[in-house]
Amino acid sequence: MRIVPCFIACCCVGVMSNHVSGKNPFPPQYPLSSMVFTDPAAFNIAAGFPAVAVTFEEQPAGADITGLSTCGVKFDMIRAPLVVTSAEATRTPLGFQGAPEDRELKLESTSGGQLLSPGGTELAPGSQPILEDDDVILRFNPPVACVGFDVCPQWCDGMSNTRIEVRDPHGVVLYEGELPISDADLIEGFVSRVRLVSTAPRHSFWGIVSDQRNIAWVQLDERDDNDSPADSNLGIDTLRFAPSDCGRRGDLSGDGHVDSSDIVILVALLGECSPGRVPAVEWCPADFDRDGSIDGEDLIALMACAR
Repeated sequence: MRIVPCFIACCCVGVMSNHVSGKNPFPPQYPLSSMVFTDPAAFNIAAGFPAVAVTFEEQPAGADITGLSTCGVKFDMIRAPLVVTSAEATRTPLGFQGAPEDRELKLESTSGGQLLSPGGTELAPGSQPILEDDDVILRFNPPVACVGFDVCPQWCDGMSNTRIEVRDPHGVVLYEGELPISDADLIEGFVSRVRLVSTAPRHSFWGIVSDQRNIAWVQLDERDDNDSPADSNLGIDTLRFAPSDCGRRGDLSGDGHVDSSDIVILVALLGECSPGRVPAVEWCPADFDRDGSIDGEDLIALMACAR
């Protein structure tokens, strides 16, 4: 068995389907060769466990990455500059109506201490486009088969007021819909103005998987430009896509680490690896030695990546 280096590109394909959780996620005008996910575990299974490609820990806090190309993705802005920010440094200033009285609203990072916050650390009320118009365009060249990322809102009221659009290399729209966010700051449907004692995560996940490598453009169009309530800012973190020039081999869970959670996934996949298990790909993600089966040798390879 040959164990290759643990940092390599990750290959991924999607699963062709016309339903997620029993519902068709696409209006009839969109192709049914893609699926949209809000559950990262379901995304990982459908996408072939793509490695995390960008965590925003690679750049210094305060860096403007507008126009930066890395790992096969280019980051473009529309109004607010794309600033890599320390989550702890983000702050909600005065000027919002109905803001919580006894807690400081910040963005939450999901892989380390930093994330992408268009406009920077100040989570300003609208309308101040250079600070709070959190549009982001992700351009993939070459196109990819799957994209997923964490959505980190200023206030988790369940309303992102953000549209997301996915296009192929020819500009054909593959998907368009509302970006979901957590409602962890809601109590019985009403926005709380007091500190909440909640174990709910203050971030959400969004991902799309195609049955071919045709995702070339993903745009977040954030349209909340007012001062009520304090929910007009959001960031993104933990960007996964594949194929990619980056990503850690062995990271089957897509959390940026190779640890016991990846061993659990590999054990669940033990057995023959046929194309039917991961459609249209030459190998299964956990078949590290590419011998057509997931077995003890692949477990040894995974453990070597965890060192």
